[in-house]
Amino acid sequence: TANGVQDLGVLPAGEAGALLPSSHILQCPGTRSIIHYRSVPEIPFRLFAERVQQCQGRQERFTWAHFEGRHVADTRMMIDSMQGQCTVSVEIEKERPPANVLDLLPGADVIVFSRAFAEGRGFSSGQDFLKAMCRTEGLKPQAMLVVAWGADGAFGLSEPRSGLVLHSPAKPVLAPVDTVGAGDTFNAGLIVGLIRGGRLEEAMRLGCAVASAKIQQQGFAGVGARAVQAD
Repeated sequence: TANGVQDLGVLPAGEAGALLPSSHILQCPGTRSIIHYRSVPEIPFRLFAERVQQCQGRQERFTWAHFEGRHVADTRMMIDSMQGQCTVSVEIEKERPPANVLDLLPGADVIVFSRAFAEGRGFSSGQDFLKAMCRTEGLKPQAMLVVAWGADGAFGLSEPRSGLVLHSPAKPVLAPVDTVGAGDTFNAGLIVGLIRGGRLEEAMRLGCAVASAKIQQQGFAGVGARAVQAD
């Protein structure tokens, strides 16, 4: 356990047959380049199921399971296996994800899209994108849809069938320092807000606050506390 995070179910990179990923950030005035190397294979369903079973054997209970939309076949099996055990969220981030990535949506209670994904599908408005995505076949009736829109904050649908799009403005960023991880911290704030019982607009506001705090510092240490103070 480190920083309040339990690592009982963590799969070490060595077991996956790979080295740890590494990134080199090259920063110059007005520009930034990131060189990323990742040799870790996607976790197969078999190893995921083993880890879940081990945690359950220790009487660990799951409140939330969050998945990224990458290896669709195995991820769909993981999502299906967690139905009825906890809340399930899925993030669709990449501008050019797998062609069948939308197959992951029917099993999700909360779906988080990125602006890059929306724009990659031809949308220039978060509202219009969500109104189109809420018509995706097979969505759970109570599914929440969210799209993070950078400096324009986040947009969400708490009831897809209503078509009523909510908006949470971004928190002001006075001096950007490091945007790496801003999307992940938004997701974390959103999930924490929903776990605490907040409404979707409240959870999006927390997500925006945490992302703003992250952008104004290097690394992640203390970012949650700073976001709450600023909010």
